[in-house]
Order: sequence, then structure tokens, then C-alpha cells
Amino acid sequence: MDPTNIDNGIAAISLDNEDEDGLVFGDEIGDSSIQQPAYDFCLVGRFLTERPVNFVAMKNTMASLWRPEEGMVVKEVGAGLYIFQFGALAEMERVMEMCPWSFNNQALLLERLGRSQDPSEVSLHHLYVWVRVYGLKRGFFSERVAQRLGNEIGQFVEADPKNFSNPWSSYLRIRVKLDVQKPLKKGTRLKREGKEWFHVDFAYERLPTFCFVCGRLGDRNTKFFHAQASERQRLNRIDRLTDSNGQLRTWSNGLEDTIKEYFEELYHAQGNPGHIIQSLIPSLVSREDNAMLRQPYSYEEVRQAVFSMHPDKSPGGDGFNPAVGSFHDWLLAVLHLFNEYDKGLAFHLLWMIWSARNAKVWKGVRRSPLEVWTRTYRDYEDWWRMPTPRNSTTTNLRAEPGATKGWERPPVNYLKVNVDASSGLVDRYVGLCFIVRDYEGRFVAAKSIKCRGSFGPREAEAIAVKEALSWIKSKGWKQVLVETDCKEVVDSLNSTIMDWSYFNSIIEDCKRLQMLCAGDLNFCFTPRSGNEAAHLLARSSCNDDVVGEWFDTPPNFIPLIS
Repeated sequence: MDPTNIDNGIAAISLDNEDEDGLVFGDEIGDSSIQQPAYDFCLVGRFLTERPVNFVAMKNTMASLWRPEEGMVVKEVGAGLYIFQFGALAEMERVMEMCPWSFNNQALLLERLGRSQDPSEVSLHHLYVWVRVYGLKRGFFSERVAQRLGNEIGQFVEADPKNFSNPWSSYLRIRVKLDVQKPLKKGTRLKREGKEWFHVDFAYERLPTFCFVCGRLGDRNTKFFHAQASERQRLNRIDRLTDSNGQLRTWSNGLEDTIKEYFEELYHAQGNPGHIIQSLIPSLVSREDNAMLRQPYSYEEVRQAVFSMHPDKSPGGDGFNPAVGSFHDWLLAVLHLFNEYDKGLAFHLLWMIWSARNAKVWKGVRRSPLEVWTRTYRDYEDWWRMPTPRNSTTTNLRAEPGATKGWERPPVNYLKVNVDASSGLVDRYVGLCFIVRDYEGRFVAAKSIKCRGSFGPREAEAIAVKEALSWIKSKGWKQVLVETDCKEVVDSLNSTIMDWSYFNSIIEDCKRLQMLCAGDLNFCFTPRSGNEAAHLLARSSCNDDVVGEWFDTPPNFIPLIS
């Protein structure tokens, strides 16, 4: 064979176009020996970290957080990807609506997975979070502003409906889809046409680890995230300057002295220009008047000034004038000017200010004056608009003339269970009490429990309702009306809105127990005056260790139901 022909043949071989030809398949690929998984009700996710994740601990933690009633399967599909398969569509949607989630302070990026979609093809670069926008002026609380702000932060998803129902709201709450590859934004500027700019701040709720230097989510000070920051720091470094004589100075050639000389000259006073400044200020007091004002006061001048003063302008050592005997007298005189509504609102505001003070001292929780006033006005409005109790069908157990509200009878053939909780005077004990009476007001049963734990007032009341429901279920009572003096617990039990909190988990347990109880079971609110018996028994069980069950005959130390 001619060597020349061999060389020409080798030279004609091309490796660039060997992949141009390929295999094309239609929808009917043919028989498959491997059953492809069906991704029904599935989420695909990854954690925003380069470190390995403990799969078993992660699976148990997410299951305890999500608590899927229909069960959940977690699978690792490699490359840091995880499949979360739920037993129902509603549970999967609930998990997505309550994002963001995290494990070991690392954000979990979640997206919905199609039935035939490959998990590795899903883009996992976004995090769903709620953002609060502070500093908005009145007139900017609208759906259009919320959408534009959401798209400024990331990608707008939805706005909190409460944004437009509370006229006293101090912030706008929106849900956005953040791109974790981009740094977080701290705020932006807004203005109306023809008006001045003003600045608003962004506060991200339940935000996982992020870097304070570059503002990126998931950054743990790695070289990848700080490459640009290091370059910017290098460019901002001063290497050389020109001094006042035009000479170029470096750090090895007197740059430090040049900088020091510049600032010394900048802040050094040039002469004494005091006389120049004094000559520019016009004199409004003549020399004769100034000499008179500089003379010391005489005893007669002071006496004449004091005795010529109006009584209302001469306060004593306690800060009040002689017409007011004490602070108590002054407070009564001022409150006498208020109507019934304003008087109650003033007292409620004083109580809320004291509550805010206790929260700051004992729990370190700081509440703004606007937040205290908003909560005061809202709670007082709810109380003021409550319907007046019916006098014709009530039985006032307090037996006091002119009592505002006593215990009311339930409907015919119903039992009423009064529930209350009381915190102890010492230690961290909570007393729980349930008192049962029929529609004729006769005592049926009672139970008191003492448990140890650190609970807030509403959590303690919710736990009391939960224990009462367990007791009702064990007794098999059919038609029951559960009554408590905590309005927040009753509203939460009768509401379908969920939030991720310890209090809400107790409420959800109560709702499940309500469904397990046979017959008709409802919740209602009563003021403290209608729940005195339960309150007295709860306080006795907490402070005096009075615990147990009573049937047919009430405890002898409770005169309200004896």
C-alpha cells in the first residue's frame, strides 16, 4: 500500500462531527424492564449547603415538623437531591404554603415535581419567604404597590390579606420567590410623581443562614462566595497619594505621614474668627437692659413673683398645684371628663403599657408604642362590641346584686363544661380545672389537674381545653358546650387559619379530639364573671394542691356551686 494514500486517508478523518448523527425515539419506546417511579404528590428539594446532610436525622426532623396525616416517603436520589412524596395533595400544598423550611439552619429549596419529570431537571435555585416592608407612607398600602415591591425583591407570589384590613398596620407583608444565586436586598426607594424619595426597609421572616458581607443565602464564608468581595476589597485599598508639594508617596515612602498631615490641616482651626462671628450677630438687648438683667434678684422680687402667680401655675413638690390634693384626686377629676367608652379605653391602655413593660423586663421582648396602641384598640373594640348577655335565661351563680354576667344555662339536654387555667404563686406550676353542669344548673362533675411547665397564658388555657376534651371523650358525653374565658382560644378553635407555632399545635390537637368525641360539641366564650367557679378551683389546685375528681357533689370550698 502506498504510504501516501495512508497519510491522506488519516488526514481525511474528522472527529468534530461524530456526534451529529444520533437516535430519535417517538412516544412508543417499547418494552421496559425497569418500572419507572410515579411521582404523585411529590416535592423535590435540596439543602443550600456544601456539607453532607444526615439523611436519617433530616427525615425524622421534617416528618415531625410537617406531621403528614397520610404519611410521607423520603428518598435520596443522589447529587444532594431528595424526593418527598405525600399521601395527599392537600398535605403537599400545605408544606409549600408554609415555606421556608430548614434543617440545621440550612435552607431547604423545594419545588413541585411533575408525574413524569426527572428530579435532576428541576431548577432548585429559589426560596419562598415572607417579607415585611417597613417605612411605607400612607397611600402606599395597595395591591399594586405590593406586587411591584415583590418583583423588586424577587418574584411576587401573593400579598397577606391582612395588609389591607388593618388601618393601623405599620408594615406591608408580601410573599416572594427569592433567587438564592443573587444577594439579598436590604431596601429600596419609593416616591410619588412630583414628590420626594423615601426609603423602605425589607425584613425577611424565618430566613436561614446568609452572609452579612455579600448578602447571599447559604454562604458560610467559602472562597466561591467571597471572590468578588475580596476583589472589591483589593480595589478599595489605598496604595499611593500625592502630597501638598506634588510628590507621589507610597507606604514605604511617607504615605502614612501624608495622610496624617492632611487630616491635621483639615481639622485645625485657622486663627480666631470669634470677633468676626460676633459682629455678624445683631444685638437685640441694649447695654442698659443687659446690665439690669445681670443684677442679682432681691427677696421682694421673688416674693412678688410667687404671690402674683396663678394657682394652676404654682406646682408643689409632688408636681401638682394646691388645688389638687393628690395624684388620686387628679386622676378621678380627669377621668370624670371621659365618657364610658373612653374611660375604659384609657384603663385598658394603662394595663397594656404595664404588660409591655413586663415583657421587656422579664422576657426581653420590645414592643413599639404603635404596636401597644394598635393591640389595645383592637382588643378593646372586640370587648366593647360583644353582645349584652340575656338576663331572662341566665342563672347568676355569684348571687351578687347588679353582677355584670354570671353563669348561663346551656340549651336543653346539653352539658356545659367550664374550663380554666391558673398559674401558681411559686415555682412553675399550672392548675387546670373543668366543672360540668346540666341545663338546669345542677352540678354533674368536676376535675382538677396540677402540672409543671413554663406556659404563656393562652397556651395554658389551650392545654386546659385539650385536657377537658380528653376527659369528655373518656366519659362519653354526647351533647356538650365547652366554655372558657380566653377569647383567643375560642377564636382559634372556631377558625380554619393555621400558623406554625406551639399554640397552634395545641389548637390542632383540640380540633382532632373534637372530631373524636361522639355527638355535638361546641366552644364558646364567657367573661371571667361567668367562669368564677372554674377559676377558683384551678387556682386552688395550683396553689393548695387540691386535685382530683368530684361527681354529683361539688367541692365544699367552692361556694359558687355548692
